[in-house]
Parts: sequence; structure tokens; C-alpha cells
Amino acid sequence: MYEFIQPQIGSMKKLASHGWFVRFLKLTMPVKFKHTLGHGWDVEFPKCPSDTFSMTTHKCIYHQIFTKYGMPEMTAVFCRVDDILYSELPRAKFTYTEQIGTGGSMCDYSFIKR
Repeated sequence: MYEFIQPQIGSMKKLASHGWFVRFLKLTMPVKFKHTLGHGWDVEFPKCPSDTFSMTTHKCIYHQIFTKYGMPEMTAVFCRVDDILYSELPRAKFTYTEQIGTGGSMCDYSFIKR
């Protein structure tokens, strides 16, 4: 699975090389979750400084599905995708303190403009 996302890393780095990347996330992600990705998720977008986009996930569809089928540990595989795609962005730092898939009570992702 991780090999499949390798081509997406370059695209993500190119997108994140623009100074407007974090602002773009702040504008689009709440709309995207509300209208297309929201089913099965409980996500909030806390207020943060203008150079930061934050998203807190309290309920994750992947965790729900894998738990239903008796393999909640598989959620961590999907969490790793976020690390692979976002860990080396040129103009945005990707941070979190916990992830549901690795035993946390939530996923508290932030992108901070560099």
C-alpha cells in the first residue's frame, strides 16, 4: 500500500511549496468534510493562528471499520499514510501529539506554515 502512495508524495510536496498551502487547507478542508468526506467521521476544526491549520478527529471511519471486523490495529496502517505524505513538506510542518490508530483518543493534526 505504501508503494502505491509514493507518486502522491511529489504532488503533495509541489502543492505545499506554495505560500498559500496552509490557508488553502483552512478554507477547503472544513467544506470537504462537511459535503463529501464527513460520513463516519467526527471532526472539528479548532481556531488557530493564521499560519496554522488544525483538525481534531474524535471518530475515524477507518478505526470503526477495522474494529467492527476485529482488527483495530490495522488503523495504524492508514495513520502511517499521513506520516508518509505530510512529514517532509517544504513550506508546512505536519505535527500531532496522538493518533487514534496508534492508541490515542483522537488525532490532532496541524499544518504550520514554515
